[in-house]
Amino acid sequence: DLCIDHNSTAFKDIADNFLHAAGTIETDNPEGLDYGHGIKDDFIRKAWQDYHLELADYQTLCRSCNSSKGARKV
Repeated sequence: DLCIDHNSTAFKDIADNFLHAAGTIETDNPEGLDYGHGIKDDFIRKAWQDYHLELADYQTLCRSCNSSKGARKV
């Protein structure tokens, strides 16, 4: 049972850095940026997706190993 996860830079870190640079973003998701689905502005959503693609690198782990990592804290 394989999972794909962020490797060297956690998703939360990428999102926090984008939000710091972009400022306030109107979103339907109060928990954060998710994958851009809740961002109301098309230009900002595309900028977020491009930013994430540029910085994200991934690793493949079995579900057990991925779950044992837990959420990374900053």
